[in-house]
Amino acid sequence: MFEIDPFWPKPLPNGWVYGTVIGVTVDAQDNVYIVHRGVVGTAEDAINADPPLAECCASAPPVLQFDPEGNLVRAWGGPSPTGEYVWPGSNHGLGIDQMGNVWIGGNGG
Repeated sequence: MFEIDPFWPKPLPNGWVYGTVIGVTVDAQDNVYIVHRGVVGTAEDAINADPPLAECCASAPPVLQFDPEGNLVRAWGGPSPTGEYVWPGSNHGLGIDQMGNVWIGGNGG
């Protein structure tokens, strides 16, 4: 039986929020990974203005890793600012192989 825990995960840092979660997987250490598509209509421009016009909310990086207690362990992904890799234009899911490598599925770039 599953039970809802309204306090999992814990609040994200940096005023981050996540959008539609389109992939969830768990590794061998029970860390939970999610991939989301971001948030449309966040106040990122207002947060980054000088001076800032808002305190919240910026879209979190596309991949978030949480420990079993719901603490954010790592956040990563998204388009490369330097062009060293191609990130999918639309994320569709993720998985972890037996070596602990995280694989992202998507389309576009």
